[in-house]
Amino acid sequence: MYSPSHRDYRWVNKPLLFTLVFLLVLILFLTFSRTFAPTWVLGAEQQPASGEISPPPLTIGAMTVGLSFGLKDIFANFVSGIIILFERPIRIGDVVTVGGSSGRVTRIRIRSTTVTDWDRRELIVPNKAFLTEKIINWSLSDQMSRVVIDIGIGYGSDPAEAQELLLQIAKDSPLVLKEPAPSVVFEGFGADSLDFKLRVFVTYSNRVKVATLLRHEIFKVFNKAGIEIPFAQRDVHLDTSGGPLEVRMAKGEDG
Repeated sequence: MYSPSHRDYRWVNKPLLFTLVFLLVLILFLTFSRTFAPTWVLGAEQQPASGEISPPPLTIGAMTVGLSFGLKDIFANFVSGIIILFERPIRIGDVVTVGGSSGRVTRIRIRSTTVTDWDRRELIVPNKAFLTEKIINWSLSDQMSRVVIDIGIGYGSDPAEAQELLLQIAKDSPLVLKEPAPSVVFEGFGADSLDFKLRVFVTYSNRVKVATLLRHEIFKVFNKAGIEIPFAQRDVHLDTSGGPLEVRMAKGEDG
């Protein structure tokens, strides 16, 4: 089980060392090639006259530009990984929503971060996404989260009594936080019901559990109090302005 306060620096060691060595070798290669390539390729006696541009430096310049474009995303993710290390917008164990998918951060590496969703699928997210895109971190500062439950009651029920019962159910739940206090709002007059919203604050890990327990308790208490929880109903009106409608009874295929 992951804790939000957990700190994991193991991802820095080998990948970071490999990347730094790679960058150092690349810089030395480009510097060495630019300095000595004309002598290798043309020989001392075939060096171009002063002021002329020799082909090897042009080739090296083109390679450098190509490498810059080709490695642009790699460098961006590398730098983003360093920023994530120091700024800590995400940590091992945090619950995040990125790209429409939610899950828990299970691994942070030099170029990418692994987020395991609730179906146990591992999402590999480039590090730069955490700095350039809109990310929701549900547990960055604290573990508190709000749960909202929609309830509808029949038009023949007493809305004041229903609101009082909903508030009492929330206050009696041991998993609902006392601060901020739970609240009930009479949302409006719906097509089939009087609509309420019950808002409570819980720790993030208890969101689903609390919502389920509250719905069970609401159903039980409302049944006991005689408060109806309606379902959608529709009345069908037949146009008889042209006279009585002819009704025929037909047998099915089974007789």
